[in-house]
Amino acid sequence: MSELIREILRFPEGVIHSLRTSGADQLYAVGQKGRDRFGNSFKYCKAGAAAIFKGQMMQAQVPVADHTNIALGGAAVVGSDEIQFVTALGTALTADQYKGGIIHVNDAVGEGNWYIIKSHDATTTPLVKLEERIVEALDATSELTFTANPANGIVVTPANPTAMPVGVAMSDIAANEFGWVQTWGLVAFLVDTGDTIVAGDIVGTAGTAADAGAVGVAAATSNWGWAAVANAATEYASIMLTIEY
Repeated sequence: MSELIREILRFPEGVIHSLRTSGADQLYAVGQKGRDRFGNSFKYCKAGAAAIFKGQMMQAQVPVADHTNIALGGAAVVGSDEIQFVTALGTALTADQYKGGIIHVNDAVGEGNWYIIKSHDATTTPLVKLEERIVEALDATSELTFTANPANGIVVTPANPTAMPVGVAMSDIAANEFGWVQTWGLVAFLVDTGDTIVAGDIVGTAGTAADAGAVGVAAATSNWGWAAVANAATEYASIMLTIEY
């Protein structure tokens, strides 16, 4: 059991879930944040359809093009806690794929508003239930976009990332199971095969980009933190991680 994380989250007596273990049972909300007494930060996550591995960077679900910029085709009134799509999506949602994420109005009537998703069905014309009530009416022209909870359905970051970074896995997590990733603080991190880092380097997606989940001297658009103590390529280096969100 991790007494460190428990101090902050005030878990009820009898609940035991170490930062370094995973499991099929969901014990906390996906996205739950914790901080230990050393200042390190963590997120409780659900793995996607493939297993993930400790000491590697995880990323969020890859955005689905057919789930963005969708004309509603119907209406939603102020005070309602649901949105019914009339226009069919090009790709069906899977049940609760976006639970805990947001739906936002990206254009036309109601633009700029966003709402937390409570649940939705698996279909091309979903009924989206919200955790809050609509504050500005929507009409058929309103265009909406789904964004997944970054902690839901995480995957090992490919050599060339395709979604936002989420954190470094604290343990191996089986497909569709639950566990913790670290988002801030010192962490052991796999070094990219083709890269060399030295203490003080800004690190992130490696410019060499050879290995999924690995860290290296940061490419121009990437910054996951700084190298604290360097180790050789294919080994695990000590990295000061700074992607807390």
